Amino acid sequence: MIGMRRPLLPLALMLAVGTMATPLRAQGPPISELERLAEQREERIAVLEDRLDRLEARRDSLIEAKRSADPGSARFETVSNRILENAEQIRPVQRELRTLREQVRSLKTELFQRYNLEIAETQTRIDALKARGLTPRESPELRRLTERMPELLRARGRLAAELEEEQDALYLPAIVYDPTDTARELQNKIAASRDAIDRIDERLGEIEERIQNLNRTERMRREAERLQRDLELWGDDRSAQSGSEIEAILEQQRPGARDRRAGANPFEDPREEIRRLRGRYLELEERRDEFVRKAALFAELLERFYR
Repeated sequence: MIGMRRPLLPLALMLAVGTMATPLRAQGPPISELERLAEQREERIAVLEDRLDRLEARRDSLIEAKRSADPGSARFETVSNRILENAEQIRPVQRELRTLREQVRSLKTELFQRYNLEIAETQTRIDALKARGLTPRESPELRRLTERMPELLRARGRLAAELEEEQDALYLPAIVYDPTDTARELQNKIAASRDAIDRIDERLGEIEERIQNLNRTERMRREAERLQRDLELWGDDRSAQSGSEIEAILEQQRPGARDRRAGANPFEDPREEIRRLRGRYLELEERRDEFVRKAALFAELLERFYR
C-alpha cells in the first residue's frame, strides 16, 4: 500500500546503544565480509536500476503514444497491450530491488553496530595503555590504535549518512501519474503525497536540531582550544581553573559522551557532519517541493472526474 512504513531504530539511538554497551566480542562475519556482501548487492542494484530506468522510459513513451491515439482504434489497443506487457516486466525488477535494498540496509546496520563495538573496544584498550603511563612513541600498539581510531570513526560516520539517506528513500514513495488512474487511485496518491510531505517536514526538523547540537559541540571545541592557549600563555596562575574547564569541555567531546546526546556526531570534526547535513537538508527540500507539485496535480486530475 502506498505510504505504509515500518518503524526503524533511529540512528542516534543506535549510536547510543552501541557506545554505551559493555564491549563484547562480535559474533558472525567480520567487518570485511559484511562490506563485501553489501558491495556485491549494491552492484546488482546498480544493474537493476539501469534496467528499471529503461523500462520506465519505455512506459512513458508508450503512455504518450496512447494519448495521441484515438480511443477504440487498433493503434490504441496495440499500445495499451504494450503498456501492460511493459508493466509486467517492471514489477519483478521492482520486487528484486526492494529485496536487495532491504538486505543492504540490514548488512549496513550490522556493520554500523560492529564499528560501534570496535570503537568502544579500541578506546578501552587505548585508555588501559595510557593508564600504564605509555605513549604512542613508546608503545607500537598504542600508536597503531590511535591511528586506527580516526579511520573507525570516519567509517562509522559514512555508514550513518548512508543509512539515513536509505531510510528516507525507503519511506518516500515513488508516486507517478498513470492515465488509467481511477478516482480512488488518485485519492490514494494525493494522500501518499501529503504523507510524504509530513515525513519530510519531520526529517527537516530533526536535521535542524542536529545541526544546532553540532554547532554547540563545535563552539565547545573552540572554547577548549582557547582555554588551552590561555593555559599555555598564563601558566600556573590559571592552570587550576583553566585545566578543570578544559577537562569538563573535552569530556563532552569524547565519542561515548557525544553519542549519548540526541543528534550525536559520529565524525571527529563536527564541521564535516554539519556540511553533510546542510546538503541533505537542501536535497529533502527539493523532494518536498516535488511532492507538493504532485499533490496539486493529482488533486486537479481528481477534480476533472466530477465535472
